[in-house]
Amino acid sequence: MSPTQSLVAAIIVALAGLVGSYLTTRQNRNQGRATNAQQIIDQVQEERNRAEDRADKAEAKFEAAIAGVKAELAEVKAELVRVNAREQVLVEHAWQLRRHINEQLQPPPPPWPEELR
Repeated sequence: MSPTQSLVAAIIVALAGLVGSYLTTRQNRNQGRATNAQQIIDQVQEERNRAEDRADKAEAKFEAAIAGVKAELAEVKAELVRVNAREQVLVEHAWQLRRHINEQLQPPPPPWPEELR
């Protein structure tokens, strides 16, 4: 082999090494980017999962609070029905007393209704 051919062969080998080194470095850099991107994706998914968990817990608390308010509302409505019924009895008794007075009847007045005793 002539010295020129040896030099050309050495240059070709050197260039092949440089090209291989460049390609390897580039591939590692791209893999690093892919790894970083995957880490970011994983982190975002974990944050999303935690946010979903917090939202589920908040929703459960909200639903429990609403159930409590509905129960209280039912109690208040039932009490209102009882108060309205009692008021109706009182008004009716008041009218009986007024009629007793207007008719100038003697004591004793009409007795209390059973519902008020």
